Amino acid sequence: GAVLSLTSKEKPQQFLDGTNNLWDSNPNIPDWMKSYFDWHQQQLATLSAENWQNYKYLILHCYKSDERCGGVSDRLKVTQLLLLAAHRSQRLFFIDWDRPCRLEEFLVPPKGGFVWSIPEWLGTKLREKPICLRVYWL
Repeated sequence: GAVLSLTSKEKPQQFLDGTNNLWDSNPNIPDWMKSYFDWHQQQLATLSAENWQNYKYLILHCYKSDERCGGVSDRLKVTQLLLLAAHRSQRLFFIDWDRPCRLEEFLVPPKGGFVWSIPEWLGTKLREKPICLRVYWL
């Protein structure tokens, strides 16, 4: 698809592991989103179990303990709006759900793509101490 296309003659930014990101050369991705993806990537590079409380988060979640969350489409269709909210509020945006199974069981962030998957250690800490902005389904 268009998101995976790297047709620009400009060299994309590289991740620490040497892979290229997929958004810089894609004309279909808005500039604000590219800016957020770059910022998010930089923040993830410094995020650790020692400093995680120094960050702000916006988490789209659905857990087995939640009464209802809607289907996959209902959950994902708000993603662009949540990315904009995360961009404007300088929060790390993650998707964290285990209902009916972990999202990563069927949708994995591509290598060089936006990493929305919450690190397992961080998910555990955030569920224990709610210091993040969470999206609830009513």
